[in-house]
Amino acid sequence: MHHISNVALLVQTSHMSNRINTIIKAEKGSSHEAQDPLKFLNMIEELGNDINLVIIDFDMGIEEGFSILSKVKIKNPKVPIIVLTSNNKKELFLKTIMAGVGDFILKPFEDDFLKERIQGFLRRKSEEPNEVAHVISKSLDEYVNSEISKANKGKYSFSVLMTTFFKPLDEVSLRQENEYKRLSVDLHKSLSEVIWVTDVLIQYGNQSFIGIFPFCDIDNVNKIHDKIVNKFHEVKSADIRLTNYHIANAFATYPTEGNDFVEIMSKLTSRMKDAIIEMKNMKKPVSKADE
Repeated sequence: MHHISNVALLVQTSHMSNRINTIIKAEKGSSHEAQDPLKFLNMIEELGNDINLVIIDFDMGIEEGFSILSKVKIKNPKVPIIVLTSNNKKELFLKTIMAGVGDFILKPFEDDFLKERIQGFLRRKSEEPNEVAHVISKSLDEYVNSEISKANKGKYSFSVLMTTFFKPLDEVSLRQENEYKRLSVDLHKSLSEVIWVTDVLIQYGNQSFIGIFPFCDIDNVNKIHDKIVNKFHEVKSADIRLTNYHIANAFATYPTEGNDFVEIMSKLTSRMKDAIIEMKNMKKPVSKADE
């Protein structure tokens, strides 16, 4: 049995490679690296299920990055993936979520910032699992597909929520990214208080959360929306750090609005993008993203 954490790297510069390798060695992990995409994919196939984390530098080219990402997910759908990029556009962030990325890290970043992210993935596998930790340790696509299987057997609907809190900015700086990170931990705890114990709310990236709600059909998503929004405003009124922040919710319900993970996430990210654009245009204070 493997006790060493294996990390597969596809980065474009030796400087970035050295930074990441230093962190992996400090965690007593083992890095496996390639700078050529074909060699990288062959390496992924050879390592198989022995990979604990994949890191891909999207500055090699966005389209090529997504192509490699999709092939990695086919070869090893359970492995968490971190994307590194200097592209700070919100559209790219939403597209990587739909592709099943575990984390999105904006360049430039401090070594301690990257170290904390990598530690979270490498240490997770050795923690004693409880119900919530077990959910988070799975890749999102695996968990949603398991819920689909249960819903099929039980003949019931379930809904998936994407919640994003944000400042109305077109670009995200490293400083803003760090602020999102700090706020998301506290906000996740607060929002988790309003959901049932049978439901799950997963922190997903720096400013988003994914919720899974069994037995929740389209007619009931408004109730969840109202709970999330009301709780956010309650927290916002007591926390000056959230003064200029907004929150948006998007829902997709199985099976009426998607039959698998890809369809559901496509619906969610499309609705979330529309909700954020609508709120930035100040058409209304909060959007349910229900179109």
